[in-house]
Amino acid sequence: MADELAEAAGDPHIVTVIEWADVVQHVLPEKRLTIRFTQTPEGDREVKMSAPAAYSYLIDAVQNA
Repeated sequence: MADELAEAAGDPHIVTVIEWADVVQHVLPEKRLTIRFTQTPEGDREVKMSAPAAYSYLIDAVQNA
């Protein structure tokens, strides 16, 4: 399964969403958009996005939507 995931994640025409990505960290591309959802002590959800500079336009697009 790791080989199939690595192949899909490396294809620039495929969007791959992975829950619990820490488990497969070793097969994910280094250059990627990462979105982390965490729960605050108040019970709300907090969203943090990170990406290399080449993909910063993705974060900008989401924040300006």
